[in-house]
Amino acid sequence: MKKAWMALAVGLFSGVSVLAMLGTSSAQQADPISLEMRYSEAKFQMVDEAPKMSKKHPSESPGDTVIARGWLRDDAGEKAGRVHSTFVVTGGKSPKTTELATGVLALSGGQIVLQGVIGSAETDTLSIVGGSGDYAGANGTVEIVSGKTAVKFTINFTE
Repeated sequence: MKKAWMALAVGLFSGVSVLAMLGTSSAQQADPISLEMRYSEAKFQMVDEAPKMSKKHPSESPGDTVIARGWLRDDAGEKAGRVHSTFVVTGGKSPKTTELATGVLALSGGQIVLQGVIGSAETDTLSIVGGSGDYAGANGTVEIVSGKTAVKFTINFTE
């Protein structure tokens, strides 16, 4: 599975002060929010369903799942929350698998819930399917770009 699932899966929960970054804005704001998850601060676990990965079967198979969590940092490098996610392989072979991704960005003002399908694109886009607290009723998209040391999340709310 590619690094995007790792990034998303890594920890969308937790609440550290993002208010400095977000101000008093609500989930309906027009300005995108940029956050990143550093691989060095992330934790991953894989559940390898049959057929198990081996030298004979070196790729993930449908049903394999990755669970991830990690810190989210704002543009200043300050902790802004956590990301928690799961990625379930639905098809393809590594590194070009297709995965159902579900995640939560847990920020100090509430949670943003994400869902969608990711693949081998340079930028994956997930839908914001809801939220809580300051993000109750949120909708929009989150663009996810995997880099060498971190995954960048760009949150775009729609009104």
